[in-house]
Amino acid sequence: MKKRYRALAVIAGLLLTFPSVQASAISETPTTRAESLYSDSPQQFSTAADTQVSSNCESVRSSLKRLLSRHPDKYASCVAPGPVTDARNALAGEISTRAIVDIPEWCKDHAFDGWWMTRTQACMIRTVTVNVWDLRGRLVGQLHANEYNYSYTVPDLTRWAYQIQVSKLSTSWGRVGGAMVSGHASCSGACRLLQSLFPPQVVKNDGEESGEAYFNSTATTRGSRGDSRAQWKYQYNSTQWVLPPEEINSVAPVTRGDHALPGRNTRPGVVFPESVPTMRYSLTGSYPELAKHIQEAQKSGLPGGTKAKPLTRITGSAVTRNRDRSCPRGPNAYPRPSGKTCDEYPMASTRQGASTARPRGPARTYDPIACHIAEPVRRGPRGYSVCMINGSQNRDGGNALNRFYIDQRVLADDEFTVVIEP
Repeated sequence: MKKRYRALAVIAGLLLTFPSVQASAISETPTTRAESLYSDSPQQFSTAADTQVSSNCESVRSSLKRLLSRHPDKYASCVAPGPVTDARNALAGEISTRAIVDIPEWCKDHAFDGWWMTRTQACMIRTVTVNVWDLRGRLVGQLHANEYNYSYTVPDLTRWAYQIQVSKLSTSWGRVGGAMVSGHASCSGACRLLQSLFPPQVVKNDGEESGEAYFNSTATTRGSRGDSRAQWKYQYNSTQWVLPPEEINSVAPVTRGDHALPGRNTRPGVVFPESVPTMRYSLTGSYPELAKHIQEAQKSGLPGGTKAKPLTRITGSAVTRNRDRSCPRGPNAYPRPSGKTCDEYPMASTRQGASTARPRGPARTYDPIACHIAEPVRRGPRGYSVCMINGSQNRDGGNALNRFYIDQRVLADDEFTVVIEP
């Protein structure tokens, strides 16, 4: 826990020009504000094959004879993917207490399976091997290590972090003693590197050699948005190795900085946009009638309940057009019982809404009597559902959705899902 606050304190030190409310936000666990109401399961961004360390061993071995006459007592080294079985055995939980910032448990659950992420966290664990050869072509040592990558954001701040740690495995052997490791971070796109810390460190048997980097989004003017990619490059070295291994490259998933949320009081921030966020309502929570309507509408075939058929946010006048068609006012309005207001699904703030859906479909309801709506019960993906529900629940549930949009930085054209829990 102390290491988490140390890392966040570094970010805080880079934010001296920010209002105190933002500085206080980063004293929390980076995702507390965003995920306390909208927690979601991590999603896979890339596979193990996509993120496997590339090997340069063949080219190194072809150079050995050329080096032998000049350096007969030295060694050459190269990088290759490491043995996953040994690497899994090393995941005994130590990384969660040694890391600069504790990585989430789900990261270890998906170890050696590419990058996984939520809206505010991205993590990848893979294994690396450095092969050491004498100049006559004999393998004389192997340095096996687990590499832990963790990047995290705070959704209403423009700074984000990316840390990397390498831990030597006990299965290492031979001419690897005294090896050093160091690295440097960079980013491309709408970003600026604030700080990169991965100085040369001795590789120890119980080591926790690591680097930490901090970045700032440059998409900070009102209406702007911009994508970035952060990466680490690090290298092992030894005075015994006349030919050190290549730099090892690790690239995090895309981050998106923006100042494009509607509203005067919204702030710029950063998220991992390829993670589809989920809004959750409960049948036993604060908005049971709203939750019931959404549940029945999704059961009837309308989209939004899965990432395969998500909803897409819209903003501006299109929201009004959707609401005017689904819940009209004036002479065409549905009769409204006391204390009830008209609720529509998909929501008016989505492209799948009553007016903006393509193709458009007819109105439906799940129970004309319970919903006080004279519309038929229908099934299928086209159309929209309406129901008269408790007015306070309708209003407050809508406010919760708007809060979700802000906390998860759901911009126009972003996909999201809605899940109903017991």
